[in-house]
Amino acid sequence: MQIICYNYYINSKGGAIMDWTTIPQLIGSLGFPIVMCVMIFTRMNEQSEQHKEETLKLTESLNNNTIAITQLTAKLEQTGVIQ
Repeated sequence: MQIICYNYYINSKGGAIMDWTTIPQLIGSLGFPIVMCVMIFTRMNEQSEQHKEETLKLTESLNNNTIAITQLTAKLEQTGVIQ
């Protein structure tokens, strides 16, 4: 089986981006279920990467807040506001 697909390019992250005219070509040569599985798989991987980045940022923010609260608690204990 030969798949002919000319309408794609490489984006800045190195991923292949297809033109909308490519999708009917792929459906015609591979079939709808296979094309949809590949598209869903690709989207899930993109979301997984985005979620990983968001989780790292959230972890960093949480760690910074923990440090700030610890420093505030120490200052309040020094001034005698809390014991």
